[in-house]
Amino acid sequence: MSIPIIIFLYIYLLAIAVFILGSIFVLYHIFRFGFSRKLVGVSSGLFIAVSILILLLSAYFLFQVDWSKTIDFDLTPGIF
Repeated sequence: MSIPIIIFLYIYLLAIAVFILGSIFVLYHIFRFGFSRKLVGVSSGLFIAVSILILLLSAYFLFQVDWSKTIDFDLTPGIF
């Protein structure tokens, strides 16, 4: 039995979409209900910068993968 590894890419992209939606929700509430405007801007900017850095590094490594390969495994090794 084999599983194409592109399935893991789709799962990862779904997780990224959930992260982006959650980030939009959090940033909205930070700006809406934040007390110190200067601190809110600095912390939000830092959050956005680190998130973009992580996404860019992730994309760099994902482009190096051959997504046409499969993972082969045998459910009953050594029986036959």
